[in-house]
Amino acid sequence: MNIVLQEIKKAIDKRLEWKPCKHFYIGKTGNFNNRRYELANEGYNLCWELAYGTSKQISKLENDLIGIYIEDKRLCNQNQGSGCNPNATSLYVAFYFENLQENELDDDIMPISPKFPLEIK
Repeated sequence: MNIVLQEIKKAIDKRLEWKPCKHFYIGKTGNFNNRRYELANEGYNLCWELAYGTSKQISKLENDLIGIYIEDKRLCNQNQGSGCNPNATSLYVAFYFENLQENELDDDIMPISPKFPLEIK
């Protein structure tokens, strides 16, 4: 597993342990701010940008990351990645946590970790 993938996995694992997570989704987009708004309307209550780079880099990273979590029953991805948006340059993760306090809902405006989002070179 490369260093970028290790860093992202570590950040996701830490967030999955933070509170009871009902489900989460890993995806890619060309416009993270718009996608975050769409995900909030779909019921996800926290969303973070993980990395950005070329569409080819992001597609590979999405596939690899979904492959790591594919056995986790909380993962909501229908397939193993790269099914949509071939022009996406940003990788994200969205979570649905039960029983979040209102002050915790603003937590997604801060990076999932101080290193994020990672620039893929």
